[in-house]
Amino acid sequence: MAVKASKEEYKYEFRLPRLNDYNGDISKPWLITFYIWNIDLAKLERKRLTSKGATAQERYKDSRNLIKEISTWLKNGAYTVDKKKKVLPASPQAEEKKSTVFDYVSLFLKFTQNTKKRNTLRTYKSHLKRYTNFLIKYYPNFREVTEFSSQMAFEFFDHLLKTRREGGLELSNKTTKTSIGTMSIFFNFLMRRKIVKENPFTEMESLPIEIGKRVAFADTDRALIKTYLTETNPNPQLWLYLAIMYYTFLRPGEEVRNLKIGDIGEHYIRVRSDDAKNRKTQYVQISRGLEELIQEYKLRDYDPELYIFTLQGRPGLKCPGDRWFYLQHAKVLDALNLKNKNYSQYSWKDTGVIALYRATKDIKLIQRMCRHSSLEQTDKYLKSLGMFLESEILESFPAL
Repeated sequence: MAVKASKEEYKYEFRLPRLNDYNGDISKPWLITFYIWNIDLAKLERKRLTSKGATAQERYKDSRNLIKEISTWLKNGAYTVDKKKKVLPASPQAEEKKSTVFDYVSLFLKFTQNTKKRNTLRTYKSHLKRYTNFLIKYYPNFREVTEFSSQMAFEFFDHLLKTRREGGLELSNKTTKTSIGTMSIFFNFLMRRKIVKENPFTEMESLPIEIGKRVAFADTDRALIKTYLTETNPNPQLWLYLAIMYYTFLRPGEEVRNLKIGDIGEHYIRVRSDDAKNRKTQYVQISRGLEELIQEYKLRDYDPELYIFTLQGRPGLKCPGDRWFYLQHAKVLDALNLKNKNYSQYSWKDTGVIALYRATKDIKLIQRMCRHSSLEQTDKYLKSLGMFLESEILESFPAL
């Protein structure tokens, strides 16, 4: 069973409990399923409890109490252990062996591979590779992670800037900044485990993020692609995929590609926690244009468990690989001679955001649709698209 951690200890990864009540059928056992961190196996472990009660009302009451209690455990740092693990006495040689900075990098990546999405893990690996290469080149004898100082952190930062200027690394300001962010996450990970006392990257200066690099579709190019996919060279599934990005601002890849028929509600589309970037289940409102497409494709007539997008071009049991739509989209851009305009799949999301903002001037609506945690995040995003929120106010500036 779970062991409750003290408030000072690290808060482990978890998934909150959910009840399966079999639609109120008390002839079946009602199961409460949750996931708790196993510190020995370094991964989430599924646990199940059964609701008690002779009537549905009694079971719902018991379930609410159990879910509340389990949720409190998990949020306060609960974890479990591997009962099969055999504890062997450590040899004198093992006691003398100390973990190196490279060991801790491996530990961090092992931890994150079970808690982060594939793209995030790939990013972490890339950034940490730059860090270890820096140590190998400039501090070949460095081993103790506790001795990595703030001064060395600034040297690493300068190293990234220098190699970028000299063409050794194709790093933008944003990539350099996220590299430093990964390092800060890594050292926070070590701090929570009492391995280091301070994070040497906390005082790192902030790089300005270059804006204006995201390219939305010009109206003529967007119309050209629509005609190509709906009339000239019909590909209904690809057009639906792109249209969903345009109308919902969902991210290409997992958020759109993994949608199931059951995620389409009457008024909202659900983004499941396993697919969402922030690992939270969220909902995006269905606009009139999207509703017309949903009805045109008769999506609600299919089995809720089927994926909307498949290799067969119709709802089915398996969604395509993560590069399938990227390659299809690239072929369309190539066929229409649009490859040199820096368009990408994200351009459909950006185009939708710009269209909605221009139509409504409602930044709070954009925030909700983009599922941003703050208006500041939305403001930065809109500015990165060339949307300056003061423009409509300045239009009313009285002339002399």
